[in-house]
Amino acid sequence: MAHFACSFKYRASCSAGVAAWFLTATSWATNYTPFIVPAGTTFTLNGGDSVTGTGSSTAIRVGGATLNFGPGNIAIGNVDLGVFATNGPAANINFQTGTNVTITTVTPTGLGLQSTVNSQAVFSLAPNSNVTIRGFQGVNLGHTPLGTSSQLNIGSGATLKIEAAPAGGNPWPKGVMTSNNAAISIAAGGVLDVQTTGGQYARGIELGYSLTYPASVERKLTSAPGATLRVSTTGQTADGLYMLGVGESVLEGTTDIHTTGSDSSGIFLRRYVSPTNHLVVAPQGGSTARILTEGADAYGVIGIDGSRAELSDLQLETRGADAVGLYAYTSTGETPTVFQATRNVITTTGTGGFGILAQGAGSSVTFDNGSVQTQGARGHGVVVAGTSSFAATNSTVTANGPQAIGLLLASDSGTQSATVNGGSITSAMGTAIGADGGTANIQLTGTTVTGATNWLQVASSGTLLNSGSRMLRGVDPSLAPDAGNPAGVSSGGALAGVAATANVVARNATLSGAAVTEAGSTSNVTLIDSTWTLTGNSNITTLVNDPSLIDFTAPQAGAYKTLTVRNYSGDGVIALN
Repeated sequence: MAHFACSFKYRASCSAGVAAWFLTATSWATNYTPFIVPAGTTFTLNGGDSVTGTGSSTAIRVGGATLNFGPGNIAIGNVDLGVFATNGPAANINFQTGTNVTITTVTPTGLGLQSTVNSQAVFSLAPNSNVTIRGFQGVNLGHTPLGTSSQLNIGSGATLKIEAAPAGGNPWPKGVMTSNNAAISIAAGGVLDVQTTGGQYARGIELGYSLTYPASVERKLTSAPGATLRVSTTGQTADGLYMLGVGESVLEGTTDIHTTGSDSSGIFLRRYVSPTNHLVVAPQGGSTARILTEGADAYGVIGIDGSRAELSDLQLETRGADAVGLYAYTSTGETPTVFQATRNVITTTGTGGFGILAQGAGSSVTFDNGSVQTQGARGHGVVVAGTSSFAATNSTVTANGPQAIGLLLASDSGTQSATVNGGSITSAMGTAIGADGGTANIQLTGTTVTGATNWLQVASSGTLLNSGSRMLRGVDPSLAPDAGNPAGVSSGGALAGVAATANVVARNATLSGAAVTEAGSTSNVTLIDSTWTLTGNSNITTLVNDPSLIDFTAPQAGAYKTLTVRNYSGDGVIALN
């Protein structure tokens, strides 16, 4: 039974301060109506106990007090809110070892666990405890003043399972929500398992931002080595993990995120009126990290306007049209978004599904010891647009679909750069490297480049990349008003047919395919200790062959290949065939 300032065995009532409740006891199991735990006291629910509401009630209110859930099965049901940590001194809600708690809410605003503004609550799941929440929303940790915090701590062997879905016409279910100065931690062996079904903006984990209180707690989410974070969403614009504003998430345990709706990214990052927005995915000690998105415009990981991400040993798969594995975007005048990826494996299968996209004003993606495989039509391996940059070491990039380019640099007037050391760039059905407007600076060192038609194609903007505007995220009506309602973000529209200039330096590289420069564009190619197997008619504006081998393949059906160069120099070899 439950323990408090007085104890019960049979039907009774008790009041203390503002607390009042009525209960019915059978043996030692007690069924409570909703009640309040008074400040300065401790209340314990034991196995077999339950709290049953009237449908619109809050089961338990806790302020400046301690609420314990003891070992055994405990149920809270037919309520609007399960446990509410009220405004005031710190509230401690402890799910003790051996407890198995189920919270079921039944209203359109139903919420399992909530800490209100300035409650400074700590929800703790002790080792080998289990909590299941079913209803509209799971956990909401409200913002607190500078120097204070609210916390959700999941201990070793503990499991918090949340099943959220729209209710009563309200379309915005959420799994876990936090605001400024609130933090979530999952210990080794702990599990946070979140499922949201249907709805819109139905995010698994939403790490939000408040304009009311300055942020002093930077680490918003921590998953320790050996922990498990599992998130599944099926709604539209239902990201697995969403982090807005200031904060840091460090995921060193197993991460498994799966979204099926359109515009539902695995991880969505946006730095907003804040100095930092930082993600680390680095599974340790046998843990793994995997993100799968199935909807159109659903990105594996997207970062906007100064977000930073370090991603290690991450498997990313997108299946929808126009989806992207890794997407770094920066608006004009904003701090550049920076991604550093190591040993990532990216697979895309949808039409127009890019492996990597670095776009906008100075976005940067570094991709080392990884692989990119795209399958869909126009599914380019890597796209660098605007004034952004890409760097890779010992990575493979393969575009397998029709009109799919391995590495594509595109802009109307900006300068993009790509630096590739080792590894390979391949297009199974088209061009391996493309320059589409603007100025493309490309450095290849020890890289194998193979195009079914061209290893290099230089053309005016809009020829190779049919770039429509992408609405990366509109104004979000589901965010709390104190989040400031950040404006929507849209990437640039169609390219304008501006001639391209490609500056390519290849050192110790192996190149196979034709090199084609479309009318009006310019190509400057320098070959240093490289081999170019020329498989089709080629034209280059300026070619330095110093000292390299240009090897013409044998004629086909009596047709010889040609190489047309406006400016040629160097002491390399041209092997005619």
